[in-house]
Amino acid sequence: MLLYLFTILIALTPTIEGLAEPTKICGNDDCSAKLFTAVATRDYPPNHEEFINVKINDTITVYAIKFSNRPDIAEGVNGEGIRGKFYITYVEREAYFFFLSHVVKNNVEMSEVAQSSIPGVPKLVKKHPANPYLWRDYNVRAAELNEKVEVEMAPDPNEKKSHHHHHGHDHHHHHGHDHSHDGHDHTHDHKELPKTEEHHLWLIH
Repeated sequence: MLLYLFTILIALTPTIEGLAEPTKICGNDDCSAKLFTAVATRDYPPNHEEFINVKINDTITVYAIKFSNRPDIAEGVNGEGIRGKFYITYVEREAYFFFLSHVVKNNVEMSEVAQSSIPGVPKLVKKHPANPYLWRDYNVRAAELNEKVEVEMAPDPNEKKSHHHHHGHDHHHHHGHDHSHDGHDHTHDHKELPKTEEHHLWLIH
């Protein structure tokens, strides 16, 4: 009987991965840092409350990119001062490329946060160096625009280092050990956000 109940409990228990909230990449822990601005290249009247209205030639201020469950979605503020999601392909590609080029070349530290994180509500998951974390995105955008890739992909610092052992033959032993240790609801009511202190990751216009 106990085995039967245990089996049912395991079957009904969701996995840790299933419980994890999707993430996005920001310039700081609460996504209040402006990443870059870009001009909209097409209209997009939203059909979902989480998305903002995008009008051609509208300037979008981008605060989050690389949504883990939808890489084609970003987060920003439109010309009406409303913050929400939008499709990154609906803004000029050059602005996104120059942003990626800047952070990868300078290996800027980026924040992976829960998608429900908003200014004043930090939900940090992990810090990442832009190179290598955003290098592939940079490489793809460079190819789209026929731009030269000016920096190579860096090794992943999160990979565990293997143990190294050195045994001397002069009747003593030296053991070297290298260890590397690493440390939803997402809704927008389409109201203007309260004015908060603006942080700039860098100045890209």
